Amino acid sequence: MADDLTLEALRGELAPIRAELEAIAARLSAVDAQTVSTGSRVGGLPLIVRTLTMIQQEQRMLRTAFNDFALTNVTAGGITAMHEDINRALETSRDLEARIVELERLVREMRARS
Repeated sequence: MADDLTLEALRGELAPIRAELEAIAARLSAVDAQTVSTGSRVGGLPLIVRTLTMIQQEQRMLRTAFNDFALTNVTAGGITAMHEDINRALETSRDLEARIVELERLVREMRARS
C-alpha cells in the first residue's frame, strides 16, 4: 500500500529535519564557546551585548570628534577617514543587531518545540 510508511521511509523523511537541528545546535554551541561563564541560558548574548555597548560608545566618541572638527580647519582626508571609521562601526553594529535577532528567533523556536 502506498499509505504504509516504513521505518526506512520515515528515517529518510526525518533526515533533513535532523540535519537542520544539528546545524542549529552547532551554531548555538559556537556562540556558547565564545562566552565566559555568564550563567545565561543563551551564553553568547552577554558577549554580544558588551560588544554592542562598546561600539555604541565608539560612535559617541566619533560624534564628539566631528564636533571638534567643526571648530577647526577640516581637511578632505580627515573627513574621509572619519566617514570610513563611522561606516565600519555602523556595519559592525548592524551585524551584531542581526545576530541578536537571529539568536532571539532561535531561542523562541527552541522554546516552542520543548
